[in-house]
Amino acid sequence: MKKQFGWLATACLLLAGVGYAGPSMATAQDQANGITQPPAVLVIQREFLKPGKGGSVHEKSEQAFVQAMKQANEQTHYIAANSMSGKSRALFFIGYDSFADWGKDNETMMKNPTLAQQFDSAMQADGELLTGYDSGVFTFVPDKSVSPGVNLGQVRYWEIAILKVRLGHDQDWDALAKMHDDIFGKSPDAHWAMFEKRFGSDSGSIYIAISGLHSLAELDQHRAAARQAWSQLSDDRKKKMNDLEAVTLESIESNLYSIDPKMSYPRESWRAADPDFWGPK
Repeated sequence: MKKQFGWLATACLLLAGVGYAGPSMATAQDQANGITQPPAVLVIQREFLKPGKGGSVHEKSEQAFVQAMKQANEQTHYIAANSMSGKSRALFFIGYDSFADWGKDNETMMKNPTLAQQFDSAMQADGELLTGYDSGVFTFVPDKSVSPGVNLGQVRYWEIAILKVRLGHDQDWDALAKMHDDIFGKSPDAHWAMFEKRFGSDSGSIYIAISGLHSLAELDQHRAAARQAWSQLSDDRKKKMNDLEAVTLESIESNLYSIDPKMSYPRESWRAADPDFWGPK
């Protein structure tokens, strides 16, 4: 963890539940149910691992960051997840209510020389396990999301669809997203959050849809629901959606990740939802 200073029917995805790692706005009912709403700003850091350097080896390295955060009583928390598809990598999710809050978090760390020194040391050791590192900054897109709140303490897997929109096709993208939501968003189990990439490679053309899963069995249920929704469409509407997708999207990539409690710095409310999973305080 490096502290910073048709997804459509053709992909057979019905996203269900989203995980977020930072503070966020929530209703009283959400808070009572342990539901966390999406942050306005989501920072995603990616560490690409050398062969054989994942698993317990990487967990041990990352625990140096976690211990430093605990000792400093840092109030910004994060969740780590390991790839189950694609290149071997770990993702770290940190959420903020605003860019201003992100700036305050960086200022807090810089004012703590002990914490900064501990992070420098931990990063040197962790760097020996990596082939590369990058980070992206995303902002929440409410009008392209459906029931995005989730109980973070109970999510075990994340599915992330990366959608690259062709330049000059913003209106097509708005129409495609609305059509997708109209078709697949009516299921009672339909929940997803959309984020737009604001900073990082390909920013301005990348969107990500994040879904949280309590178990992998949910993938079977969601895909069955997606196939059923698709089968109920007329041939004309299927063609319209496929044609719109072809002109709008340059690429779609979906990957699956498993949450790693040993590399995460969870909030106490998440831990309380399942102490056996998140471990001792």
